[in-house]
Amino acid sequence: MEITEREVRDGRASFVDDQVGDRGPYEEWRHAHRFADLGDSTVVHDRITYRVPGAGDRPLATPLLAGMLWYRHRKTRALLE
Repeated sequence: MEITEREVRDGRASFVDDQVGDRGPYEEWRHAHRFADLGDSTVVHDRITYRVPGAGDRPLATPLLAGMLWYRHRKTRALLE
């Protein structure tokens, strides 16, 4: 994965990590992260676009992917608290 976009402005920040070439397990992976400072809390919004090899145009959620995202959510929350 490689961070391909980054922006910080007025209480908001975002970055995007993309899979570059064949350096990952997916045919395609794009993960956009957005953060908004609300004063006493932070809103985190993620949007993931991915393609699993052999799935064609059908998105396929896997237990491994769900577990990874759950773990990352917990780590992000702990870091922001």
